Amino acid sequence: MVLLGDSITEGWRGTSKGEKKSDYKKGPELLAKEFGEWAPLPLAIAGDHTTHLMWRLGHEGFPTDPPPEYVTVMIGTNDLGSAVTNVEGGWSNGACVSDENLEAGPCTPSPSPLTLEPPLCS
Repeated sequence: MVLLGDSITEGWRGTSKGEKKSDYKKGPELLAKEFGEWAPLPLAIAGDHTTHLMWRLGHEGFPTDPPPEYVTVMIGTNDLGSAVTNVEGGWSNGACVSDENLEAGPCTPSPSPLTLEPPLCS
């Protein structure tokens, strides 16, 4: 089982931005207790954005040998804090992180130089 996400998911490792944190010290123990049978592997970075995660997935940042039986994705809260929107004013990064789009490949850069927006899914 691979867990992809941001700080909430990284907390399962007992860290924040790679540093051990006393607030999260029970994270690894609880993760092993609740999900140990699936050999959970949290791949998460505090403060991460959906676009960062998609870049890593498209650049060998995901274990494939053997492929995980289960994958969880919990990402996007930091996108909202950065006011990342699409040209219609909505939030669409979450659409990039789906089975279909992960199989199709990473998101591609947005064509708009004037609007801070997420990349468009390829």
